[in-house]
Amino acid sequence: MALTFPLPMPIEKIRLSDFNLAEYMATNMLGGGQTQVRSLAQRRWRAVMTTPPVSEADAQKWEAWRDAQRGGLRNARLYNPARAYPVAYRQAAIDAGGFVPMVKAGGGAFTGAAVVSSLATYAIGLSGLPIGFLIGAGDLVGLIGGDGKYALHRIVEDAVGDGAGLATVAVEAEVLTNLFNVGSPGVTATFVKPSCLMTFETGTWSANRDAGGPQPISFSMIQALY
Repeated sequence: MALTFPLPMPIEKIRLSDFNLAEYMATNMLGGGQTQVRSLAQRRWRAVMTTPPVSEADAQKWEAWRDAQRGGLRNARLYNPARAYPVAYRQAAIDAGGFVPMVKAGGGAFTGAAVVSSLATYAIGLSGLPIGFLIGAGDLVGLIGGDGKYALHRIVEDAVGDGAGLATVAVEAEVLTNLFNVGSPGVTATFVKPSCLMTFETGTWSANRDAGGPQPISFSMIQALY
């Protein structure tokens, strides 16, 4: 059977070291007291991942997953395991396996997916939410394009779904409105395991199998911006 890319992680149980936006800036201190800051590249998500000690059987799965990326020629789809759901519902969603039994404002079960009603550089308009749906600063939301593109954004201000199930959330990093727009077919937002596409950082894979017994695997990846 042919593999379908982007590949998700082979095993969801993972011990996270760091999953944050990497900044690419140069700072120049001037004699007059001014500070110049120059952006060198777009911010992107960087993940430093460490598994729990894994058996040889699970280590094989991780190694096969790594090899299938062909050294970064392909991208993997990663999400932050610690932020798989909004904080207000996180434990309940983990226990129930989703947003059960939440209902959208217009009726029908809420699965964590929302309709994208508007997009701006630092804002995402959403519809199809439950009434009073709580969105907290620091929660993550993902954009999914019908053409296989994924984007991940951190919400930076609390928001609440109104009586019609609408909300606009302020986000970082920048929304790539040249790639995601309301007119694009199949563009949706999700609050369930929001993810982005990432590629391996060279030389970061570590999998010591010589110590005997289960050992952790660690690696780091950086977001691929199309």
